[in-house]
Amino acid sequence: MTHTRVLCVAIIIVFLLFAFVNFTKSLTPYVTFAQAKSSRGSVQVRGTIETSGALSRQSDGRGSILRLRDEAGEVHQVIYRGALPDGVDKAESLVVVGKYEGSAFMATKVLTKCPTKYQEHVSK
Repeated sequence: MTHTRVLCVAIIIVFLLFAFVNFTKSLTPYVTFAQAKSSRGSVQVRGTIETSGALSRQSDGRGSILRLRDEAGEVHQVIYRGALPDGVDKAESLVVVGKYEGSAFMATKVLTKCPTKYQEHVSK
């Protein structure tokens, strides 16, 4: 009976280690563009869209190019292949998830941050 108990405990430990390793791999930290350049995996960069010429469609029509200013003040080009979320041009800030490929940040997700959307509407 002790062999069965040891085997069960070993299986539980292996499962917990496997779950922990996979969970830590799925975490995507917030970084600046400078930190994203040196990162190998996917990261999140929080920033604001530059006001002049910051949002354009790619010539093939299959993606968008954003100019995003991160929290450190650096402005970089972000390429996103997909449909941008509604209100991206009016969002207070954006979070782009992805990684650097060459000189451009290739985003796999673009998330809008609009806290005013959740504020209670005041009637006059």
